[in-house]
Amino acid sequence: MIRSMLRNQSHLDNHIVDYYYLLKKGPHPKPDKIAVIACINRLNRTIINLVRTNQVYDFNKTSHK
Repeated sequence: MIRSMLRNQSHLDNHIVDYYYLLKKGPHPKPDKIAVIACINRLNRTIINLVRTNQVYDFNKTSHK
């Protein structure tokens, strides 16, 4: 799923993709597999939160950090 989000990033704004590139930049960039696993964890937490609160994903409402 994360790889699909990275491939289709030009079509939709997504804070998971932003988080991936945040991990890849910086003074100590993370390797690809570590960044992908971190994004999987973030996606999992996001989905659980959306289901519990009965909401639809909205990029404008998300925190981008």
